[in-house]
Amino acid sequence: LIYNTGLDTEVRDSGVCIRFRPFHRKWIVFRFDSIREAEACTYSALKDYGGWGIRYGFKGKAYNVSGNKGVMLILSDQKSVMIGSINHDTFCSAINQRLLAHRSS
Repeated sequence: LIYNTGLDTEVRDSGVCIRFRPFHRKWIVFRFDSIREAEACTYSALKDYGGWGIRYGFKGKAYNVSGNKGVMLILSDQKSVMIGSINHDTFCSAINQRLLAHRSS
């Protein structure tokens, strides 16, 4: 099971899409109208969320497979979601570009 686990992320016109394999068959979509901000950050999976996987912690919900870098999404309902990513800077830039385009349209 550990070897088949993976976190797929995509930035689409509809929003930020994630799928935590093999647990999610369908994509989870965080629509741009529900995202207030996105920030690339370094975090502690153990201290902040209690480990790796789909976790809940004091800082909100996290989807991560390994490492300590990711993108924190602050949603319009004040909830936060951490999405782990090796390329967290690039991922965050793509999200912020789409957020700006969505807000200006």
